[in-house]
Amino acid sequence: MTQQKLGVILTEEYNTDAFGVGTRHRAPDGKTYRFVKAQAAKTIGLVYGIDEAFEVYATAAVKTESHPLLGVPAFTSSAPASGFTYKYFWIQTAGNFARVEAAAASADNAGCYATQTAGKIDDGDDSGKLIRGWKFTTAAGSATNTTAYGAEEQSLDQA
Repeated sequence: MTQQKLGVILTEEYNTDAFGVGTRHRAPDGKTYRFVKAQAAKTIGLVYGIDEAFEVYATAAVKTESHPLLGVPAFTSSAPASGFTYKYFWIQTAGNFARVEAAAASADNAGCYATQTAGKIDDGDDSGKLIRGWKFTTAAGSATNTTAYGAEEQSLDQA
């Protein structure tokens, strides 16, 4: 069951498993987050795969991979993983994504597709893999950051 957690600071990194890996948090604005463990430093705006143990893959997702769950880090500046083998953090898995990285120009209201460029998404013109249920909410004129929306948590399948 999704629940709201007290004391959650979505933009923080943690050195310990402060909330229980895999815990789902539904914010009052309707966004959904998961508390995850990182395999390496993460970059804001990129889409990452999350495995069944709620560990985020070391590199951002590409169209040739399969991931049980996808997310975009909730922190507001790229997070170094220095000083610790692993970091824990909140990753957004559904709702209005304030920042996603487009691989190329993308149309408003177009579906989102994984691309060959790690973590960047596109509107499908590079034969990427559809991220079902995600769409761009702002057009991108080039490879830049933009916004997207996903109603529910999604996976990246080998379909």
